[in-house]
Amino acid sequence: MDSQHQLHPLSSTHAQIMTLTIYITTSFFKIYLSAPFIPLASTQSYTNDQFQNTKKTHLLNNSLKILTFGLENELFSHRLNHFKEIHYLNKVLTEELALLNSICQEKTCTNTVSNMSLEVQRKLNLYTNSIHKNLEQVDYLQEKKVNNLRDWKKRHDKVRHKRAATALKERLWDYGVIPYTIESRFTPRQKNMMRSAMETWEKDTCIIFKEKEPEDKDYIVFTVRACGCCSYVGKKGDGEQTVSIGKYCDRHGIIVHELGHAIGFWHEHTRPDRDQYVEIFLDNVITNSKNNFNALNSSEINSLGEPYDFESIMHYGRLQFAKNTFQDTLRARRLPGMTFSADSIGQRVKLSPGDIRQTNLLYNCPSCGSTLVATTGSFNFSSKLGQPEVCQWRIKASYGERIKLNITSFSITVSDDCERNYLEIRDGHYVKSPSLGRYCGNNVPDVILSSGRRMWIEFKSNGGLDEFSAEYITLCGGDIKKDEHFINSQGYPNERYLPNSYCVWNITVKENFLVIIKFETLDLEASDDTECKYDYLEVRNGHGDLAVPIGRYCGDDHPEEIVSSGNKVSLVFVSDSEIQKFGFSVHYIAETDECETDEHGCDHVCINTIGSFRCDCRIGYELHSNGKTCKKECGGQITEMKGNITSPSFPDNYPVSKVCTWYITAPKDNKIILIFTHFDIEGNEDRCYFDYVSVNLIGDNDPRKTQYFCGNNLPKPLISKGNSMKIEFKSDAFDIKSGFVALFSIDRNECEERNGGCSHICKNTIGSYQCFCRDGYILQSDQHSCVAGCHRIISFSKGNITSPNFPNPYPRRLECEWHFSTILGHRIMLSFKEFDVEPHLECDYDNVVVFDGDSKNSATLGKYCGSTFPEQIISSGTTMLLQFNTDNSGQRKGFRAEHETICGAILEATFEKQTLLSHPEFSKQNYGFWQDCPWLFEAPDGFKVELEFDNFHLEASGECQYDSVAVYDGDSDTAPSLGVFCGKSVPPKIMSSKNVLFLHFLTDNTVSRKGFQLNFRCIARVSKKTDYVD
Repeated sequence: MDSQHQLHPLSSTHAQIMTLTIYITTSFFKIYLSAPFIPLASTQSYTNDQFQNTKKTHLLNNSLKILTFGLENELFSHRLNHFKEIHYLNKVLTEELALLNSICQEKTCTNTVSNMSLEVQRKLNLYTNSIHKNLEQVDYLQEKKVNNLRDWKKRHDKVRHKRAATALKERLWDYGVIPYTIESRFTPRQKNMMRSAMETWEKDTCIIFKEKEPEDKDYIVFTVRACGCCSYVGKKGDGEQTVSIGKYCDRHGIIVHELGHAIGFWHEHTRPDRDQYVEIFLDNVITNSKNNFNALNSSEINSLGEPYDFESIMHYGRLQFAKNTFQDTLRARRLPGMTFSADSIGQRVKLSPGDIRQTNLLYNCPSCGSTLVATTGSFNFSSKLGQPEVCQWRIKASYGERIKLNITSFSITVSDDCERNYLEIRDGHYVKSPSLGRYCGNNVPDVILSSGRRMWIEFKSNGGLDEFSAEYITLCGGDIKKDEHFINSQGYPNERYLPNSYCVWNITVKENFLVIIKFETLDLEASDDTECKYDYLEVRNGHGDLAVPIGRYCGDDHPEEIVSSGNKVSLVFVSDSEIQKFGFSVHYIAETDECETDEHGCDHVCINTIGSFRCDCRIGYELHSNGKTCKKECGGQITEMKGNITSPSFPDNYPVSKVCTWYITAPKDNKIILIFTHFDIEGNEDRCYFDYVSVNLIGDNDPRKTQYFCGNNLPKPLISKGNSMKIEFKSDAFDIKSGFVALFSIDRNECEERNGGCSHICKNTIGSYQCFCRDGYILQSDQHSCVAGCHRIISFSKGNITSPNFPNPYPRRLECEWHFSTILGHRIMLSFKEFDVEPHLECDYDNVVVFDGDSKNSATLGKYCGSTFPEQIISSGTTMLLQFNTDNSGQRKGFRAEHETICGAILEATFEKQTLLSHPEFSKQNYGFWQDCPWLFEAPDGFKVELEFDNFHLEASGECQYDSVAVYDGDSDTAPSLGVFCGKSVPPKIMSSKNVLFLHFLTDNTVSRKGFQLNFRCIARVSKKTDYVD
């Protein structure tokens, strides 16, 4: 190889890979990153100095990429919820970047540091807003589907002072019970956080979250969607609905917030009256997120009289969806008497008192009672005379436990069948669960046992002196005959397990199945040896005395999974009296060979694994990120005339570290068109350092002719320079997005052959062509033929217009315009003589629209359809626009109308001379018969109006009783006269005494003459009094 083209060594260890180590230490975090540096490969020629600069630039590129990776992966693992800490981190990063920049000398090097600094700041901004921006996205309304939400314009009608709860009763969950499932993708920590968030809502309300059963039609599923953190508002009512807990969303307060949406709450700041309480700064909001700040209307929100709640967990924070760090998008107004800190809106810590009250109102919860989750507890109630009461208590134990209830005192008024006064206990989570008994009087069992982990108690008094008290304790162990279930230690995950426990669970699954036990969590007292002699969980094959131990576990050490030898397993939990930890959670399932069924869903090959299965693909195919579908390996040669290419695994996120290359080849003299219809690639458009799509328009590897794309803006359509094109997709080892879809087609110029069949003009377009008509013609519905059109400019003083094809049915898809104009001081009158246009209540299909001016922005004089003739229409000025629009169906006869110019107007006199003619055809023909033309001239206050005639010829008569021009010193013909004129003599200059002057032109029906021409203006003072008429 020529030494000029040889890659220069980076150090004396020519082939050695450099290692870059970055330490960043602050008071609250420390990042240590060690990553291989891959030398820059290039075929370009460099001098040694040039190469050293290029090497330095590439080193910095790699260094900063590692820095941003560390920022994203390390920083997000910390809970930096305080913006002061983030600000300090920003300062540290800025100093690090300045240090890197200091080793640069060449422009290319400094440019790299500058661009990458922006990328580091972008990553930091991402984190700053991760609590909000990336978290909630659009609240899974899909913007349209609820109660005709396409009428967004109605959102600003009458204001009601309500909190942001749904007004749609069909969106409430029946009995306040919300079934749920949690996808297996989540870690045990994340699952516990979701269950803890559900308990937050259950604790002080009557909302109940329960594991989904087969009979539950509507339910929520905790999953991950592209929206990040999002949820549908209320119950959808058509089966599964998602609560997405995406990246950076697994925080307690955020999950509580998303569950608030599922329960039925909108964001607090979307209330109709929100502008009284908060300011919205839309200019600071990310463009695609502005709809999150729309105010809803009262048909969507009904909060039952609750006041605005700044402390609500459903309220956005100040920086939510901000374009830039620390830029407010929402700010609380400081109201008189406010004790709440306006800067602390958007908390994600706990439910506010208003959240609790609103939930209980929304679901009509009883005024007394609660949800009890401790391992032991007590509750009671005493009613007051004359005050009816209904109270409910909901006891929830851990998985694998039962509940023992002791009634310690009881006195309830006797009623027939205990209808009016009673204490009722049900074996389950709600009012429809099986009854364990309804009691009144003084007789009640001492002990009541549940069959599962939930018990529901209701106390009702009709106004008597009724009372009771009760104690409960959760019982561990028992027989479980389910093919899948969770088993927890008592109190898990909220409390430590009890001392001196001895619990045995006997599990039985279907015959010929095995039991797979997977540990979600294990946190027991550890032992110094391997015998686990203090606290332990023991797993045994079989039940009872014949059961054979499989293993004994303590501390936090456990196998990934345990497989039984048969369909029966027992779990034995033992604790001593000294140290208690948070316990354990195990998940067991019945194991079978899923590949023997038709439900595995694998495209090609199914491979059975313990407790599950996995899919594989045949040679030449690769597995989609959904784990089941097989697709041809990405990239390759393409010779088809049209088709599409997508990123791997689309519409799911593309995989990391992937490179795909497509070569598209068209027939000779043809070109290739590439149109992206979806685009979501990591990066920031101009700085595609990480993931990208590159397109070479001549199909080779020349980087100078290659365009790079990333970000989420659709690239413009691309056309090859010849008959080949190269497309490459590359992802790195870090962030992933949804990818891209691109349509390709082989394009030929259809206009070169018989003008494309177009009557007039053929224009080639990407993948097709389009016909156009010359001015004055209309393109017909066949999109090729042209007929005489309806875009006309009319300045004649009178005439007729008709709809196209009149009196035959007008064509479809018309947009016709007639622009009328006349001279100063005259107006346009339109009279319809025939009218038949497709009818509609609001004329939304076919219509005639008349505007008082020359554009569609002018005031509307009327919108017409049907068969009723519009009344005579007169413009207020010198122009009028008539527009005729038709849709794709329902053609009628159309219309015929007459237009003419009429005289008379209000004219504004200015310092510039303006000309008024007696009639539009002045100098071409005489004025008409029976003219009655009033003109009112107006000047600004403090000025006067001056008239000066240039031409004057009216029918002569002694007293001007036939045709005449009369001028009055005021705003009507009742003002003092300044003269009446006729014949050929040009009147003298005329000046008003004030700022208005009235001129009246009248003719009869016998003799007509040339008419008159005058100039008018406003003046400030009289220069020669003798020149004017007194």
